[in-house]
Amino acid sequence: MDVNVAIATGASNEKIEAAWKQVDSVLAFWGDHYSQSGASSELSVLNHRSHDTVLIDKGLGGMIAEALEWNDSTGGMYDITELPLKEFWGLSETSTTVDADSTAMPTKAQVDSVLTHVGVKKVRVSAGHDTLFFSDPASEIDAGGFAKAYAFDQTAKLLDRLGYKNYLITSGDILGRGCKPDGKPWMIGIMHPRKSGTLMAAVPLQTRSIFTSGYYENFRMIGHRRVHHIFNPKTGYSATRNQSLTIASDNILQSKYLSTGLFGWAADSIVAYVEKRGLNCFVVDSAGKIWMSSGWKNVVKMEE
Repeated sequence: MDVNVAIATGASNEKIEAAWKQVDSVLAFWGDHYSQSGASSELSVLNHRSHDTVLIDKGLGGMIAEALEWNDSTGGMYDITELPLKEFWGLSETSTTVDADSTAMPTKAQVDSVLTHVGVKKVRVSAGHDTLFFSDPASEIDAGGFAKAYAFDQTAKLLDRLGYKNYLITSGDILGRGCKPDGKPWMIGIMHPRKSGTLMAAVPLQTRSIFTSGYYENFRMIGHRRVHHIFNPKTGYSATRNQSLTIASDNILQSKYLSTGLFGWAADSIVAYVEKRGLNCFVVDSAGKIWMSSGWKNVVKMEE
């Protein structure tokens, strides 16, 4: 798991070194246990099961249970069973089904065949979060998104316990607390989805997490069509309503679930959903139009 951590502190070198070792330990654990393909990954073992009932670590079970609840909150659009789709389209860590050099789109029948293995109703977690039940032997769990959010959360809690008030955690997604050494807040730029290197907004973090989902992060071209990693689990194709969606929230996990789960919604519906919950968002729709929650301009600097 490629995560960068910066701490602004006047603590001694010995104290900082001890903190780094603990941070490295937390991140190594999450990377080893929850990657899609790691040899010691619980998730990999889960997806290569030989039975429909699997005993799992309660930590992983709790994460999966929470992720399943977010499926309801996002109208079925946040779906942790999408891994067969990513594998089919050649956008997963583990396999490529679509020919990498192909210029022809798969048929709808082929996509529909994969889609039969997708759906949260095919997975159930026990009340004690220690057992997972599958109704389809070909269903798989994709924990990439929410596992990273949990890793951020655990790293932040560790730094809080160690007494650090000013730090930044980044890995594409971002979590900031407090300020930089000069006393100014950590500033994070939101990139233009179609203009590499161009900023659309700068966000002061302080006590905020920023998670951005975009069609430019992990994609491939098949002919003239862009196929990216955020799928509509109801159709089997990449979500097409937006180019990017940024959620700003004090809650790390909420930011992650919503930036992914709402990506396939219409932009005006995203704004309404976010504002109802007292959050902020920045959306670039498929036509390039910018949509913002009413409070967005109060917390960011918009670029000209």
